Amino acid sequence: MSAGTLENISGLVAINSLMAMVGGTLAALFVSRNDAGFVHNGALAGLVAVCASSDLYHPIAALVVGAITGAIFMFLFVAETNT
Repeated sequence: MSAGTLENISGLVAINSLMAMVGGTLAALFVSRNDAGFVHNGALAGLVAVCASSDLYHPIAALVVGAITGAIFMFLFVAETNT
């Protein structure tokens, strides 16, 4: 999580990280047509995208950012392997 010290950890950081992971998972699930490897990487892409500013997002925005990032990961990975 992006909290620098234990005193700075808030529930918003945890919720936003979870929401971004769910967004990336769902986007990769729909785009990859249920491929387990891509679903796990979509979740990771969502977490990476929201990590730096997870204390600033609204939870719905974190979900959307995670979903967009999961979909971008899928499209770019498939485009790279097809060339």
